[in-house]
Amino acid sequence: MAETDSVSGDIGDLFDCRPAREWLRGAKAISRASLMGELWAEGEIAVVFGRTGAGKSILAVQAAEALARGRSIEPFANGAGQKKVVYLDLERPAAQFIKRYSPEIDPETYKTTGQPYKFSLNLIRVEPKDEARMKPEKLAGLIETTGA
Repeated sequence: MAETDSVSGDIGDLFDCRPAREWLRGAKAISRASLMGELWAEGEIAVVFGRTGAGKSILAVQAAEALARGRSIEPFANGAGQKKVVYLDLERPAAQFIKRYSPEIDPETYKTTGQPYKFSLNLIRVEPKDEARMKPEKLAGLIETTGA
């Protein structure tokens, strides 16, 4: 493919694919508040993926909660303060999320041991309904609707 050829077909309808140097032509400096040091800035989407059991969900929830509360996760500084955050979970069902962040039940007394974790109201957890197929452009609507 030549350097200036565009991508066609389904991919071309979904994504703007160009050589990296074309993105820089005529570009102005973009100033965005830091969410996690130089790793992640305001207005960007983070996707966490990897093998099962690697800790992706725990890391993603910790990062989302820290941003929702306006806190930093060392060594990454949060320079943006509190933010509305959408945590879109494509793998873990609600029941597993609830179990992970709810107090455990003592097997002898059947009483809960502690209180459920109190997440920031700025953190919004989302999951697809009934195996729904989501088009990438729907993410923009989700972000606008939630105010994230």
